[in-house]
Amino acid sequence: MGQFNLIDEPWISVIDNTTEEQRLVSMKDLFINAQDYRCLAGDTETQNFSVLRVLLAVLQTVFSRYDAEGKPYGELKINDLMQQTSDIDRDEDEEYYDSYPEAMDNTWKSLWTKKRFSPIVVEYLDCWKERFYLFDKKFPFYQVPINVIEKSLPEGKSPSVIAGRFLNRTISESGNKIALFAPRTSQTKDLMSEAELVRWLITYQNYTGLSDKASLVTGKQKPSKGWIFDIGGLYLEGNNLFETLMLNYLPYKKASKYWWKKQQPCWEFTGEEVINRLIKGRPIYNLAELYTNWSRAVYLNPDMDTNGSIFCSDVKLPSIAHDSDLEPMTIWRRNKTGDFKDLFTPQKHEPEQAMWRSFGLITLQTSQDENHRQPEILQQYKRVKKYSGNRWIRMHAVSMQDDGNATSWLPVDEIKDSLNLNDIVISDENPDGWVIRINEIVELSKKVVDITYYGLLKDIAEIRNMDPKISNGYISREKQLMYQRLDQPFRKWLESLSPSDKMDDAMKIWKKELRSIVLDQAQSLVKQSNGRDFIGKEVNGYVKNIATVYLSFMGRLKQILGEVD
Repeated sequence: MGQFNLIDEPWISVIDNTTEEQRLVSMKDLFINAQDYRCLAGDTETQNFSVLRVLLAVLQTVFSRYDAEGKPYGELKINDLMQQTSDIDRDEDEEYYDSYPEAMDNTWKSLWTKKRFSPIVVEYLDCWKERFYLFDKKFPFYQVPINVIEKSLPEGKSPSVIAGRFLNRTISESGNKIALFAPRTSQTKDLMSEAELVRWLITYQNYTGLSDKASLVTGKQKPSKGWIFDIGGLYLEGNNLFETLMLNYLPYKKASKYWWKKQQPCWEFTGEEVINRLIKGRPIYNLAELYTNWSRAVYLNPDMDTNGSIFCSDVKLPSIAHDSDLEPMTIWRRNKTGDFKDLFTPQKHEPEQAMWRSFGLITLQTSQDENHRQPEILQQYKRVKKYSGNRWIRMHAVSMQDDGNATSWLPVDEIKDSLNLNDIVISDENPDGWVIRINEIVELSKKVVDITYYGLLKDIAEIRNMDPKISNGYISREKQLMYQRLDQPFRKWLESLSPSDKMDDAMKIWKKELRSIVLDQAQSLVKQSNGRDFIGKEVNGYVKNIATVYLSFMGRLKQILGEVD
C-alpha cells in the first residue's frame, strides 16, 4: 500500500483569506475551498507556478469531460472518469464536436457564477487515488518504478543519485558546487518533510538543468532541462485561488488541431508509459499532458526514512518540441535564424528586465503585428471578460535564470515580476486602442534609453578616453540605473489608466514624466564631470566636451519626444 496520498494529505501551501495565515491543504481541500484561499504560498514563485499547472491539469481534464453540474457532455467514451484510450476521432460525431466549444464556455460561465468548483473534481481525484501516492512501488506520483528505469537504461548504466539539496531550489547545490549561503546547514540540507518533497519533486520536473549524468536520450534528441525552465511563464491572478485557477483555465484551445484532443495528465498513464511516449518523441496535443510533462525518470525508495536525508534515482528524458503553439502561459518570439527560423518559440524573461518592457510581446495580438503571438491566457480572458466583469488584473511573469554553462544549465535564481492592469488594457482589440498606444509608449521609452541616452553615455566615454571594456561596463551600468529610475513611475502611470481617460492626454503625461526623469539623470552625470570633461577632445575638427555632448543629447531628446508641455 502506498504512503502519503496527495489527494488527502496536506502539502499545498496557501494563504487563508480569513486568517491571512499560511497553511497546508490537500488537493481535495483545495478544490472544495479554493474560494477561501487567497493564493498559493510555496517556497518560491517557480514552485508556485509548477504546482499551479498541476492543479490546472486537473481542471483541464475534468471539465473537458463533465460540465459544471457533473454531467457528461455526451455519451462518448471521452467522458469516462477512468477513460485511458488514445486520442478520439473527430469524425465520430461531427455535430457534437462543433458544439463542444460552446458547451465548454457554458461550463466556465456556470463555475464562475457559482464561485466554487463542483464535486465532480473530487470525484475524479478519488477515482485516480492510487496514482497520487508519493511513495508507492507500482504507481508512485511523478515517478517511475526502479525496475522500469533499470531495464530502460543500456547495460552497465545506472541512474544518477540526486540528493535532497539538489531538489530544493532554495539551495540548488550539486555534488560539484557547494551553496555557501544556503538557508540550511550542511547537516539539514537533504532533509525535508513529505509535503516539501512533493512540492520540490513537481518543481524539479519543471526546472531541472542538465548536470545529472544518466540518460535515456538518443540520436538527435535533446535532453530536457524542464519544459517551463525554457519558457517565460505568465499567469493571471484573481481575488482568490478559485479565481486564479479559473482565469488560467482554458475550456478549449482556439487552434482547431488542439481543441478537441483528449486531456491526458501524466497520472492517467503508468510511469513506463510516460517515459516511453517521451523516448519515442510522441507530440503532446493537450494541455493536461503538457502541464504535467516530465524532464526526468525519477524514483523515490518507498522504504526510505523520511526523517533522514532524502535521495532519489534520476535519469534524463528527451525534451519536447519547442516550436509547438500549444503552450498558453508564455511569451513568444519569432526566430530569425537557427533550427526554428521563421517559427515562434517560447521566450524566457530577461534577468533584471522589468515586465513592462515586454508589454508588446505579452499584449499585442498576432493580427496587429506578425512578429508577435499573444499568450492564449490573454485571448481566453477576452473571451470570458463578459462573465468576469470589469476588474483589475494582476499579471505575473515567472522564469528561472541558469548558470550560463551549456553543460549544466543549473538553475540559479528566479526571475519574477508582476503588473497591475485595468482589464481594458489587455482586452482592448481596437486597431488604435489602449494596447497599441501603450506599446508605442513602451517602445518610445526604450528608444529614449537605448538610443538617445545611450548616445550621451557613449560620448562621455569617448571624451574620457575609456578603454572599450570599461566603456561597455559603464554604459551598461548607467542604462540599467536609468531603467530602474523609470520602473516605478511607469508602473504607477500604467496602473492609473482608466477606460474614461483620453488617450492623447495620457500619453502626453508619461512623455512629460519620461523627459523629466531622463533629463534629471543626464544632469547628474554632468554635475559629476571634472575639468578634463570640459576640456574634452578634438573629433573631426570639432571640440567634443561634456557641454557639447549634453547640448546634442538635449536636441535629440526633444526631437524624439516632441513638445510635451
